[in-house]
Amino acid sequence: MLVKVSPKQKAQFKLRTDHNSLKWLQSFKQPEGQLARWLEKISEYSFTVEHHPGRKHGNADTLSRKLPVSCTQIGSKSLLGHTSAAILCLQLEESTIGPVLQAKESCTFRPTDQSLTYYSMATCRLLQLWDQLVVKDGILYRLFMTPVADEPPTRQLVAPKSLHNTILHNLCTGISGGHLGQAKVLSKLREHFYWQSHYKDTEYWCRTCPKCATRKTPIPHFEGLLQSISTGSPMQVVVVDLLGPFTASSSGNRYLLVAMDIFTKWGEAYPVPNMEASTVATALVNEMFLHFSLRSHSLINFLFGKTLQLTPTSSHIEWQMQRSTEGQC
Repeated sequence: MLVKVSPKQKAQFKLRTDHNSLKWLQSFKQPEGQLARWLEKISEYSFTVEHHPGRKHGNADTLSRKLPVSCTQIGSKSLLGHTSAAILCLQLEESTIGPVLQAKESCTFRPTDQSLTYYSMATCRLLQLWDQLVVKDGILYRLFMTPVADEPPTRQLVAPKSLHNTILHNLCTGISGGHLGQAKVLSKLREHFYWQSHYKDTEYWCRTCPKCATRKTPIPHFEGLLQSISTGSPMQVVVVDLLGPFTASSSGNRYLLVAMDIFTKWGEAYPVPNMEASTVATALVNEMFLHFSLRSHSLINFLFGKTLQLTPTSSHIEWQMQRSTEGQC
């Protein structure tokens, strides 16, 4: 640029550039070598350097690109092949969204609890978001607060049920999709759309998508899900644990045997001298089973075998619903 400008033109000019090294070059007090020659060359001109980062040069990027002739000029904005008027009609026809849209347009206050009895459960859940719902150009939107600080809320279209599959298809399989997985599809959906079951619908769509199933390698989960132990009667399931070792008591006991019935949540604690299986079985039989009775076959294991050895009892396994095995038929 300086080559095209003659030094005889003493007019002061401003050089706006993203080349921050020019300001760094003018900051030297005692330049040497090549830096000194550069400064001597540019000192013939009267100018000031104004640094602008590259991301702020939108005007230069725009001027350097010519609009292709093949680009199609879009006159009216359309969404998923539907105009704004068509989306408005779909929202009014929806039994869940229609009453909420009419309520937002007719009044500025949340409906009372007495009036909510006339709406369906899905409509009541949507009315709970009253402060987040807005109407723009007659269409109902929800304001979604992004996790990024100092960013305005995103306006999400409250999508009717008839558009759910179309939205998921475009986000997962369409041009802007690419089968990116559940997390990314859900993130893209929340940028523009909202409905109450959007999380479960997105999860089901990605799991049932044939291309996602053939391309995405699932992460194996070897651990099972935690579940509650279900029982139907007292003493059906008894859990046992040992605590210790503690300081030996006067009786020589150093451990504490804790047993609890799952059904009644009744707990018992018995002091024992050691952790051997025979000692634990003796304490359970003498202190708990003979006192509360044994009501089920939940302890058919090594511990139960030790119990049978301590009592003059024989056991046998009978078939369910076969009365002949009990000697009664």
